Amino acid sequence: MTETLPRLLVLQACDQRIQQMIHTLDTLQQSLAAVKEENQVKVQAVRAWQEKITESEKARDHLTLQIKQVKGQLRGKRCVLHRSRAGQPEETVQREIAFLEASKAALEEELRTVVTQIAQDSAALRQAEDLIPIQHCERQRTASSLLSQVAATAEELRKAQDERTALATEIAPLLLQEYERIFSRRGEVAVVALANETCQGCSMHLPPQMCVELQRHPRLTFCPHCHRILFVPIETSLPVVEPCSAANSANGHRTPQPQRRPKTRTRTSKKPLAAELPPASPAQV
Repeated sequence: MTETLPRLLVLQACDQRIQQMIHTLDTLQQSLAAVKEENQVKVQAVRAWQEKITESEKARDHLTLQIKQVKGQLRGKRCVLHRSRAGQPEETVQREIAFLEASKAALEEELRTVVTQIAQDSAALRQAEDLIPIQHCERQRTASSLLSQVAATAEELRKAQDERTALATEIAPLLLQEYERIFSRRGEVAVVALANETCQGCSMHLPPQMCVELQRHPRLTFCPHCHRILFVPIETSLPVVEPCSAANSANGHRTPQPQRRPKTRTRTSKKPLAAELPPASPAQV
């Protein structure tokens, strides 16, 4: 573990940096594509204004022609009304004149709307055309900056990938394969620490017996919940302590206790029991 763990952690940091650079490179490429697309959108917008104005001008010319024709018909009907031809009722001519005048009014109103729209579209077109050179220069500067960032990021990515290749050769193939599988499936985090009896990858509580065992004998293992590679930091691991009692001993044998030195005693000689008794009196004899 003393050699494998630092290599795995360095490899994981390198892989995370590579993934970040890949994401940055994708973002830059998307921004560059957006700038090019914006340029095309501006060009297409100008063309759309031009085509719209062209169609409106055709409609204006067509309405103008229709109004001219209706005016001609009106002049003819008025002449007929003044001459009062024989056999043609005067009321019929008046109705035709009224109908033509209403048609002329409607056509003139439509013509005014078309002319107003042409004026508005022409003003918008001129404004867009005036902004084209300025916006084109801005987009060119943005594209140039993005291209520089893309080149720098691609070069940094290449160096990181070379570094990663060198790091991977120092790890056992089976462990490397398992690490890569976990890294790709677990949010680019494959190696995590154990702290406060909790996996720092999934924040799930681990069995106390497992935590004690890992603290006493640090090694690489797998989280039973998220299956990430789990380790106990060396600074938090506990020293191996042998149990002191037979009840707590792993093999059931009492741990030998240190021998005690016998205490030195000073013996005092005792007198015989007969010497301690007082002499008998003459009456007792």
